[in-house]
Amino acid sequence: MPLTEHQFHRYARHLILDEVGEDGQEKLLRSHVLVVGAGGLGSPALLYLAAAGVGTLGVVDDDRVDVTNLQRQVIHANDQIGVDKTKSAVLALAALVCGAVWTRQRQVTGSIVPGLVSHTLWSLLMFLYIPGLGP
Repeated sequence: MPLTEHQFHRYARHLILDEVGEDGQEKLLRSHVLVVGAGGLGSPALLYLAAAGVGTLGVVDDDRVDVTNLQRQVIHANDQIGVDKTKSAVLALAALVCGAVWTRQRQVTGSIVPGLVSHTLWSLLMFLYIPGLGP
């Protein structure tokens, strides 16, 4: 699918890179990335993936935004304190004109990983979550 005029302007810096170009940007727009954990590592990763033009982002987290998260979890804001991290992430990603966001508000255990992975054709899986490590 060719880039729209808006996408052509938005991703202009990617398009001039030999390593990306128009074909590479189109692949990014068709890609699906699942990020498990919307905390200290997952939140900036989600922002950069959305800004780069990843077409579909998956976000899995079971936590809510806390004031103690805000200095390092840059996807969340003061007005999202108490909100599920997945919902907070969706709001921030929508502001970046992210294509689509798939979320699951649940704890990640070994038993649910196969279901998460088989949900769609993920191009990349990023497990940025360490169970038991939190406030």
